Amino acid sequence: TIQEYCDTYNIPREEVRSYKLVTHTGIPFYNIASGNVQDDLIDLEEIKKEVGLALSSYSYNKGRSVNTNGDIVVTIADLHFGAYIDNLIKTKPFNINILSDMLNEISEVVNDKHSGKKVHVHILGDIIESFTGLNHINSWKGLQKGMIGAEVVKLATVVLHKDLLSRINSLGTVKVISGNHDRITSNKAEDTDGDVANLVSWGLELLGYDVEYNPFVLTHLVDDINYILLHGHDAISKKSTKDICW
Repeated sequence: TIQEYCDTYNIPREEVRSYKLVTHTGIPFYNIASGNVQDDLIDLEEIKKEVGLALSSYSYNKGRSVNTNGDIVVTIADLHFGAYIDNLIKTKPFNINILSDMLNEISEVVNDKHSGKKVHVHILGDIIESFTGLNHINSWKGLQKGMIGAEVVKLATVVLHKDLLSRINSLGTVKVISGNHDRITSNKAEDTDGDVANLVSWGLELLGYDVEYNPFVLTHLVDDINYILLHGHDAISKKSTKDICW
């Protein structure tokens, strides 16, 4: 029933405006129009309070000595924290635990292969899968249960801290760019900056990391190489490489 479906996927039944049962896919599902997140009521300061409270038991010891035997850059993108994939024929399983293991592996490789170097981490957007569960039609169907709103921001920040950044020896700076999945509204016209990435950056800075954030583009000069950080979804990314460089 529609009630059981809503209970399973944590969708408030009273906020379902309309639904249609789809049966031609083998496993039936409901196509739902729901107002379970009201974009116009989102308060960034309230979310910051929730995130700050969740991070209060964590900290980063930035007082550790940092070696200066050269610098390297570790670039990661499209973490899609909160996405859930299982039992698909052509797509590998994916969930929070798998992502945590991947981030752990990155830190181990960096510490093993690049010991003695200062490590800068570039995070190029799409940190989360969805803040509202409504980025696209039925986006919520591919989410791990409960991974929307402030909860997904809190846990994404904690996982980045615990499973990647705090494990890297001689960590330098952290640079963050927003992606199109990082908006806090379902309509991309209402949040053009991708405020989830901003909130995660703020949380990491709160923990003690040296963080620089920009919604669209950053440049970072490391070892005489000028890195240009983009996600690829905005206007500047559509320019030619030459125009972006100049």
